[in-house]
Amino acid sequence: MTQDNDFLPSDYAVPPSENKYVKYVQGDNKFRIMDKPIFGWEAWKVEEGKDKPVRFEMDNKPIDLREFKEQKISHFWAMPVWNFQTKGIQVLQITQKGIQEALESLARNEDWGSPLTYNITINKKGEKLKTEYQVHPSPHTEAPLDAQEAYAEAVKNGFDITRLFTNDDPFTAPSETE
Repeated sequence: MTQDNDFLPSDYAVPPSENKYVKYVQGDNKFRIMDKPIFGWEAWKVEEGKDKPVRFEMDNKPIDLREFKEQKISHFWAMPVWNFQTKGIQVLQITQKGIQEALESLARNEDWGSPLTYNITINKKGEKLKTEYQVHPSPHTEAPLDAQEAYAEAVKNGFDITRLFTNDDPFTAPSETE
């Protein structure tokens, strides 16, 4: 029996979900950092049967961790990025020490300097406890025009990365009635 393949257009693909946060895929994950990162601490709580992050500014790290899942807290960096795969602005949150150290090394290196001036590729290999990451800078270039325009639009619409510290959505400006 032959099948008629006119059910879907030949160029159709399911559109990617519009996730506001970077989720690394296996292999290369290419980004342009659009603004300076914020730094803080993240712990997890179970609320209404779901894991929810709770973030604290650097100088406000909680001492008593009993209310958090596994009584654990992690240092994080968070920043707005242009994700070349999704072609959109997302929040890149980094808790992996190796990635933090690689970006710090690049930023402090006189030849590379600020990661705001070049693209970064983070290569992910493996899963769970066997995951490895490598960070690769690209040559210095201007941010792509579509990235600049998308970030300007996000900021115009109220984007504020520091809302992570109040456990709010950085992409959604608070309403005037709040």
